Amino acid sequence: MALPLEQFTVVSVLCLVSLTSAAILDVKKFSKELDKLANDGLGVGEMQEHYNSLVSHAVPLDGHLIMAKLKKDLTDKFKSRLDALTALHESVLLSYGDDKQATFAECCTVEGLEYDSKFGTEIDADAACERVSAAAKVSNPRKLTQDVLNTMKTNLQRNPSLKWQYYGSEEGVFTIFPAHRMESCDTYDNRFRPWYVETATPEPKNVVIVIDKSGSMSDVYEGRSLMQIAKDAANSVLGTMNPSDKVGVVMFSDTVEVPPGTSATSRCYGKELAAANSFNVKYLKSFINTTVEFGGTHYDKAFNAAFDLLEASKPLAGDIKRDQVILFLTDGEPTDKAVSDHERKKQIMTTIQQRNLVMSNKVIIMTYGLGDDVGLDFLQDIADQDGSKYGVPRDESAGPIRAGRYVHVSDPNNLRTVMASYYDYFSNDVHSEHFIFSVPYQAASGIGLVTTVGLPVRHNNELKGVVGVDLLVTDITSELTYFRDGQLCYPFVFDGETKAVGRTLVHPQLPIPSVDDTSNIFIHITSFEREDEFKKDVFDVVTKSSIDSGEATYVSKRYLPRGNSEKEGVQVIEVGTTVFWTKIPESPFVVALAIAGDDVHVDLQSQTPSGHDFLYHRIDLVPPRSMCQHFGVEATKEQPVVKFGPESFKDPVKYLEMEEHVFLVHSYSNFMNDDTGLIGNPGFKDEIRDTVQATAKVNGMWIDNDSGVEDYTVMRYIGTEDGVFRQYPGLVINKYYDPTVRPWYLRAKNNKGQITLSAPYTMGTNYIITLSHTLISGNQSRHASSDEVISVMGMDFTLTYFYRLLIASYQQCMNDMYSCFVIDDSGFLVVHKDFFQNGGQPHVFDAHITQHEPDIAQDLINKRVLVKKYCIDMLDIQMQHYYEVAINNSKAEIDNMKSKDPCTKYQLVTIPHSNSFLGIIDRSGSCKSKLKCPCQDSCVTHSSLDCECPCMSSQNLNYNYCEGEFILTREDPPPCPPPIQSPARQARQQTQQAREGIMDRLKRQDQLQECFDPHCQDRESYSDCFGVLSCAWCNTDKDGELDEPYCTDINDVYRDICTYTPGEMTTVANPGMTDAAKGTGSGLSSGAVVGIIFAVIAIIIVSVILIKKGMKMMKEKKEERKLRRQNVNRESEYVAVPSAPPPPSAPLTSGPTIFVPSQAVAYNVGGSQVIFAPPSMSSSTEMLDVPPSAAIDTDADSDHADETTNLQDESLYMNMAGGVHTAGAPEAEGEANTTTNRDEDEAQSLTGSGNGQATPDHGTGENEQEQTSRRSSNDGSEDGSDNVNIDTSSEPLESSA
Repeated sequence: MALPLEQFTVVSVLCLVSLTSAAILDVKKFSKELDKLANDGLGVGEMQEHYNSLVSHAVPLDGHLIMAKLKKDLTDKFKSRLDALTALHESVLLSYGDDKQATFAECCTVEGLEYDSKFGTEIDADAACERVSAAAKVSNPRKLTQDVLNTMKTNLQRNPSLKWQYYGSEEGVFTIFPAHRMESCDTYDNRFRPWYVETATPEPKNVVIVIDKSGSMSDVYEGRSLMQIAKDAANSVLGTMNPSDKVGVVMFSDTVEVPPGTSATSRCYGKELAAANSFNVKYLKSFINTTVEFGGTHYDKAFNAAFDLLEASKPLAGDIKRDQVILFLTDGEPTDKAVSDHERKKQIMTTIQQRNLVMSNKVIIMTYGLGDDVGLDFLQDIADQDGSKYGVPRDESAGPIRAGRYVHVSDPNNLRTVMASYYDYFSNDVHSEHFIFSVPYQAASGIGLVTTVGLPVRHNNELKGVVGVDLLVTDITSELTYFRDGQLCYPFVFDGETKAVGRTLVHPQLPIPSVDDTSNIFIHITSFEREDEFKKDVFDVVTKSSIDSGEATYVSKRYLPRGNSEKEGVQVIEVGTTVFWTKIPESPFVVALAIAGDDVHVDLQSQTPSGHDFLYHRIDLVPPRSMCQHFGVEATKEQPVVKFGPESFKDPVKYLEMEEHVFLVHSYSNFMNDDTGLIGNPGFKDEIRDTVQATAKVNGMWIDNDSGVEDYTVMRYIGTEDGVFRQYPGLVINKYYDPTVRPWYLRAKNNKGQITLSAPYTMGTNYIITLSHTLISGNQSRHASSDEVISVMGMDFTLTYFYRLLIASYQQCMNDMYSCFVIDDSGFLVVHKDFFQNGGQPHVFDAHITQHEPDIAQDLINKRVLVKKYCIDMLDIQMQHYYEVAINNSKAEIDNMKSKDPCTKYQLVTIPHSNSFLGIIDRSGSCKSKLKCPCQDSCVTHSSLDCECPCMSSQNLNYNYCEGEFILTREDPPPCPPPIQSPARQARQQTQQAREGIMDRLKRQDQLQECFDPHCQDRESYSDCFGVLSCAWCNTDKDGELDEPYCTDINDVYRDICTYTPGEMTTVANPGMTDAAKGTGSGLSSGAVVGIIFAVIAIIIVSVILIKKGMKMMKEKKEERKLRRQNVNRESEYVAVPSAPPPPSAPLTSGPTIFVPSQAVAYNVGGSQVIFAPPSMSSSTEMLDVPPSAAIDTDADSDHADETTNLQDESLYMNMAGGVHTAGAPEAEGEANTTTNRDEDEAQSLTGSGNGQATPDHGTGENEQEQTSRRSSNDGSEDGSDNVNIDTSSEPLESSA
């Protein structure tokens, strides 16, 4: 047990001087240690000198030239896809004149499939398959001909990047190519899908769904109530909507109920229609599903409520034409109060007549009578809007009345199909042969964000169906998504047509399409480009004139991520900008390019490869000469491995879709190591080989590093602006991993030229910190602040080692009177004494100063040092509250030691040349404050001066839920950085070969030695064990305190209890019964029973033997440790002390037990000594060397993903992608888990290669959400990903597709 803190003191070689306001910590001392760590441990200085020696060429960006290239690329891609769609349309149309219908297998029964990474699933590229809806209109629906299949195959042969091609008929038959397995054959109905409805009826609609919820709706039909059947039908109608539609819901009995919404949304649900985006549709469905039936059936109130919604949303002159529709469902006659049935119906028809006159008779009413008790004639009269028989003649003075449609649904099971087919009424209104582009959505196969391009098929002026082709957004826009020219230059794409005008398709403030799993996102381009000049000189010109291209110059804002997208916020700068734009022929889209005035493209001088400095990361395919395992994953110390981001290739999509194999790995290696110039380029951009050669400098620096920090370092890495990534030790890395978008990389860029520390995250059972630093383009004479960032270096090391550096630098930090801490420039704790205190679970993930030190945080807020900032989460429609820390006085310090308030006696000082601050708190007084800053996901306070942890709110968003768009100006809070969904989501593309090789790889791993064996069992003292990666000091086992504490592997420690499990012990599984053992009939045969009894007895006997053997081995192991300690003549015995730093132990759920020797221990730091000792000790010290440089700059926030996924921004984690072990890359800050960690998305990203390999992913990501509520995931999670990730960071597991 740990002894009380007051029983121990801390002394030094010199006397410990009490702190006063004049005795502030010498921050330069700790700054020097960080410098040594960055330069000696990581090699920042040497690498910058190397870049300085390389001549770099800065070429100003030519906007016209870049735009011409982007336009040609997009035009060619659209044309090839639209040509394929046109050919398919013609072929389907011809099939209606051909009686030779083909036979296609049902998609739920297809066999003989092979995995295709391009489609993300197993397919048959020689066949199509079909799904016939259970609600098909006829018993023998028409099928397509063989010629249609031949056309589809020809399309794919001509354009290999083409995705799904399909045809959905009005009869309910869906035919898709290539054939692939689908779960069910008859539950899918293409006629209810948004892509089908939007193509069949392209004009947007205003729709009010009116549902009877009277008491009679509780009647049961075939096991379901009529109310439930009606709810399903209403939800199906909502499912057909597109964001350009508007919709409302009215539930009625003898009262009327509309969705209440919230204070921000109630108007659009209760008083006007809402845009049918995913957010609103989801809410309306939840309202419908919670409705309870009761009361009478008052038609008049229902129609008044429906017309109220339509009238409030009535299109104005010049607005887009919209059909106005009421869908009215009831199961009975009206029961409105009236003297007679005739008067009752007269009043209802009068209401309809008068209300529609106000709408210029534009409203069409569709009525549905459910069951046998409804008044057929009256519902027909309502649909016809003819009340003549009730004394209410048709009045067309305001315009012609268009009769609707009445459907009597005698079989309630048909209601869903009947109501959801309401659009048929409008299908022949507009005979448009224009291509219809759907709102982007996430493909079910997991290949990414797609948009469907559709064309209606009409035969003899009758709609027969819709042909469609899926366009992968990443494929179409890859040149824009992976555009990397200039530091502040970016392209974007938006919709320039009238129906979905302004919808943003690609923008740096939106998630990358390849890893985005959001759906139905409609964000207007002016929500991102907010300057008045853009609206006037670009947007208005695009939408209101026939001009095809142009440019505009003005001052605009740039929104740059400060690191993790969720809680670190955004940096806003203003720059002179020129926006070039052009329309893309045959599409509704406009591509634009924003270039800052001084943006340049930097090229390194041409270099000749040495012939041996390149090792591709796929060491699972082409193993190097020597292999080892790093945290249970195949690795190599032979040299760092190289991974390329998609932007390194001329065709990023081809790289992402192409399955990597041995031949491809050799082609990469041969080209990169070629010193003859004779080997052809396998697809890289021209400058990539020079970048690879330039980064090869780190090979010798890291392999031969003797800085003394190897025992504390997880990983080192470097990522470049053009996507080249080197990592040591070498591991297989997720194919979708892109260093340039990871939080560790972005965080360093935001702190250009400074040492950048991350908050801790988990890597396995270790807490990890990432240190990263930028490198800038070469200049042999001097560097300017405007010089381009060319790459970022990073390293990951243990939290305990960082604390070891801190307490070795400052003796006061070990004194019980004081607490030391380090925070980053967002207020997150990098280290705090509380992390190492007994008596409770330490809160390390996302630990913020507002949570751990509320009184000090409030004082810093009052002093404007800790400043609350805001950004808008555009996808979740919420306001993010975050903090920025800055000390703006000449001393760069806050000295509050003379405060009369014992709760706020502290000092805080800027650590020079870093993003962090060093603090010390005087605990000598008695602080009785009960202040607690609220720490919840949803904000409690909205004052900028109130202490509160980073949180989300829905206040002051300026979002119009009814229109489904933000109303923002350049003065409103900036958009938050988009979520970085985990590439692990995309690692679902596993080949059968990868799956079959899993066990071989696992066996191979088991035979490999550790890359860096810390020899924990050989470390005889606490001081030698403390802080070492994967080591823990054991003081307690299941029997209590140990007489002989020892150092062991951290995996042998669980909840501070040390255990030893002999390798020979195994778990005996209960064997499953064979068919023969089951016997016949409902029970077991007597033979089976006897067999089972003997099997159970055998299992018990074997278990007892193994347990005894295990206990004997445990005893022998204990004696062995005791003997070893006696032989080495141990110098001291150990007792627990809470104030000492703890050993790294498995999740610190019960508070680590911390030990110091009963004999004095001295730290040797840069020539000075610091001694720890109990009160009775005065001599006989044990020396503990602390390397002067102990920072391996591995702030590689692992990208988790999904989603949500898993090696985080600062952590390394292992992933099991279909059984393939994979490790994460640097900085995997735990993002997901059940808690919200800033960099948890990172951890996931390092897992799972695109070929079924689980791989390291560096970089912080975010929690995924379901989309439209992204982070409930998302992603999702950010995605979602279907890999099974054994995430040793802290991300949640993802299930495999």
